[in-house]
Formats: sequence, C-alpha cells, structure tokens
Amino acid sequence: MSNHTPDAVLCSDKYADGHVDAGGTTHAGHEGGFNVLRSDGSVSFVAVSDPLIGEDELPRDLTR
Repeated sequence: MSNHTPDAVLCSDKYADGHVDAGGTTHAGHEGGFNVLRSDGSVSFVAVSDPLIGEDELPRDLTR
C-alpha cells in the first residue's frame, strides 16, 4: 500500500448501478460507485456519495 497521493484518473466504470441516462435507459454497473484506474497504476473503488464524484456522476479528476 502506498502513502502518496495517486495521480489522475485514467478511466473508470462508465455508470454506477442503476444510473438512468437522458434517454431513460437504466444502466448496470458496480453497486454504489465506480472502480477507477489511476495513472500511477493503482485501482480503487470510489463511492457515488464520495466528494470525488462530480456533477456528471463520474470521478472529478477523470482524464477526458
């Protein structure tokens, strides 16, 4: 386990479980959050209620 701050999020699950998009489609995903891969090679789970999740319901520091 590392004690340094991870780098930017490279990718994540696209949706959390139960996400309903603008077209009304409900998507499956990990219940309660997202798996994220960071540029330092670490992978972590970020809960939907975590302040790291932005208004677009994806990790705030996701490289877009």
